[in-house]
Amino acid sequence: MIAARAELEWSLRPYPGFDRAGWEREVAALVAALDPAIALTTLIDHPPFAARAESALPALVAPFADSVGPLHFWTEAALYALHGSTRW
Repeated sequence: MIAARAELEWSLRPYPGFDRAGWEREVAALVAALDPAIALTTLIDHPPFAARAESALPALVAPFADSVGPLHFWTEAALYALHGSTRW
């Protein structure tokens, strides 16, 4: 059996400075080379998020972690920041 229709869904968690427009152009070009009839749709587009250097997180987790480092990609913290939370 060969399916007449299919869907592929993926999640992208962009980091601050990520060239989203360039990435979308590259993906669109690759998809168009496979089949120009394939439609690409963005369902959700959240801004990237980066924790501030002066974050209280390292001191908070120090008893439980050997080290804390940056992990810059989209998380729900971006939504908190978007709506005015300054605790991140």
